[in-house]
Amino acid sequence: MPPSPPRRLPLAPVLLLLPLLLAGPAAGGAVAQQGAPRDRAVVSFEDHLFLGERMDAARVEAAPLAVPGQEVVVTLRDLVGWRGEDASDPRIESGHLSFRCEAGGRWVSPPGFALDTTLIDSLELGVDSDLPPDFRIGTYFFLDWTARDGDEQRRGTKEVVLPGRGVDRRVVVDFGSHEAWRGQVVEFAIRPYVHEGARAKVTDLAFRGQFGELAKAGHGWREVLIDFHEQPTLFLTVPGEATWTVDVPAGARLHVDLGVVGPGARARFRLTAADAEVRAVLHDEVVDQAGGWRTRVVSLEPLAGRTVELTLAAAAVDGAPPAVACWSDPALRVRSGAASRRPDVFFYLVDTLRADHLPAYGYDAIATPFVDLLAERSVLFEHCVAQGNWTKASMPSIMTGTYVSRHRVTMGRNEISSRLPTLAEELRAAGYRTASFITNRIAGRSTGLHRGFSTLVDASVTADGSLDAIRTLPRQVLPWIERHREEPLFVYVHTCEPHHPYVPGDGCRLDTGYAGDVDGANFMETADTPEDVAEVVALYDGEIQVMDRSLGRFLTHLQRWGLFDDAVFALSSDHGETFQEHGEWTHGAGLYEHQVHVPLLFRAPGRRALEGTRVDAVVRSIDILPTILEEVGLPVPPTVQGRSLFLRPPADAPLIERGALVEDERERKNQTGFRELALRIGKFKVVRKTPQRGEPALMVYDLEADPLERQPVYQGDPGGMPPDLAAALDFVHAWDWHAGLVDDDPTGATAGPADARDAADLGALGYIDTEPPEPVDATPAPDEGGSPR
Repeated sequence: MPPSPPRRLPLAPVLLLLPLLLAGPAAGGAVAQQGAPRDRAVVSFEDHLFLGERMDAARVEAAPLAVPGQEVVVTLRDLVGWRGEDASDPRIESGHLSFRCEAGGRWVSPPGFALDTTLIDSLELGVDSDLPPDFRIGTYFFLDWTARDGDEQRRGTKEVVLPGRGVDRRVVVDFGSHEAWRGQVVEFAIRPYVHEGARAKVTDLAFRGQFGELAKAGHGWREVLIDFHEQPTLFLTVPGEATWTVDVPAGARLHVDLGVVGPGARARFRLTAADAEVRAVLHDEVVDQAGGWRTRVVSLEPLAGRTVELTLAAAAVDGAPPAVACWSDPALRVRSGAASRRPDVFFYLVDTLRADHLPAYGYDAIATPFVDLLAERSVLFEHCVAQGNWTKASMPSIMTGTYVSRHRVTMGRNEISSRLPTLAEELRAAGYRTASFITNRIAGRSTGLHRGFSTLVDASVTADGSLDAIRTLPRQVLPWIERHREEPLFVYVHTCEPHHPYVPGDGCRLDTGYAGDVDGANFMETADTPEDVAEVVALYDGEIQVMDRSLGRFLTHLQRWGLFDDAVFALSSDHGETFQEHGEWTHGAGLYEHQVHVPLLFRAPGRRALEGTRVDAVVRSIDILPTILEEVGLPVPPTVQGRSLFLRPPADAPLIERGALVEDERERKNQTGFRELALRIGKFKVVRKTPQRGEPALMVYDLEADPLERQPVYQGDPGGMPPDLAAALDFVHAWDWHAGLVDDDPTGATAGPADARDAADLGALGYIDTEPPEPVDATPAPDEGGSPR
């Protein structure tokens, strides 16, 4: 049993919610909801538009709109009379904005700047500068803005890293996922950091809006962002329509989200069905921009057994400005009985969560009542090992069920191969409505992990630089679930508490009596005493309590809506965190247990007899995907290297099945790089690494006798090693040798350095060093061994 919560934490706000989770199925109207029929998809309209021979089945009629000034809202030439700070000396020269740079950074800004963000969602920026020949990195920019949304004023900053010499120094900055970028932007400034004394030039600057792009195209299928929800969408300029020929099964209903794009846009949406005998208007309403996406479910029961033409049409409203009508992820579904439907799937991932900092795993410094309750109603796996020690390596492993050496997404490779199906793709193909709500961009589009999601909400970094799920995620995810709860759901939530910076707030900060200057943002530069380290740990623990409250709100609503008891639910993390145990901060340096031992709680309708049990066997993060698929009755793709969490391997199974492998490759093989592998097998851990700082290439730890991995039982010379450990060493050596040969990824994953947007986001999350005054390489040097800050 987990230890009792300490008395110092004020629990009253969260305890008010506990009865809803502790109660049986009758709580919160669960009896009425629990046995309700759900839906399975039978027709995907995206398939009709884009799958080979079915393309001719669709007729689309919509003409491009001529909307002057909307494709590019404002350009560099529109922003005359730039002003600057101190000696920046901004001026327009031959159509370029030129300004002097200094090591400390100076801002330049257009006066009287005002921009309505309903018109734009991105900024295209190009630069040039007279850099020294040996300058490798390029130019850092910080884009600052102040936006006014009614009576509320928001400030935001976006860091941009443009590549160095010899490449196209151009970047598109996406503002669509930043809540600060809402309302009318009334101030805007650029703060450049290039080589001191250099003169930088902004060669292109254009604010662009998706309305202009959609209006110019006329119609098509693409991701459309409305109210921070990005969804695959059939878009049509108004007036426009699209028609399909569909065999309507009994019980069919059309599920679709409606939205409009354009300043002040309004449009009339109409769904009609027609055959030789009947023509019927099934749905008719006027939609405007207020309220974001609108979920609609339209019954086609009167047309059962007929072959009809379904037409989605958008018509203009008198006096309304031009608009683009959006039909997001339309699908025809039929009702199925509760006994035959697949369960909902909820995957709640907590970024940077050490297992040994949860009371459910024996930690007694904090209280996490909701994690504890979830543990009591789940199977708890005591030894789950992540396959990477930072998000970019670990998350593709989780979402594809493959090791890092197969998906190959590391520091130098960006996106998973299209040949590796993701969990979302498998569930969506089976009829699930899929949604991803993330606060770490690495878990989304930048690594290809958006694939398969019908909705993507990328909250990323909020305006003040913190990673705050308790404010951001519930406001986004809970209304979405409520709108779509009649459909089979796969919901992925990725919260960044307790990722640094550690800023717990919200009554969750622990009172340690600390009086020093170290805080949750500056600790890597300022903490140098045991008291400093203890305060940093307390701040991290406070953020875990913030996460627990957010989780509690999530679970309580699922219970209230009757979605929890019959669902598959998993809670885990992508990696852990380190607090100077081996001389490092945060994560990404080393494969010690505090970086790769993550919590894993799993519950499923078919495993209720196991609720509250604890599994002592070693399992892996790559086992989550195949377990979810098997628990909902779907086949596991042959590319998956994990296995079901409930399928223990026999004693004579290969080491790769009986153990857990972790890989860390910080740079590409064709460069001087650092590579480390660890194999957890039983109580032992075999570590093989590129030698550095005089450390041996081989170490073996007994984790029962030495859980902090202070003193290896074997190192350097493997002589005298017991046969089972010798076999583990041979396996790790063979795996390393094979992975070293496969530099060109056979699965087709994209290779090459991260683009500027990725570099900026990695820097904001602390994964690369982006201190701008001193130009440094964007990836850690192989001999540094430090944390990817």
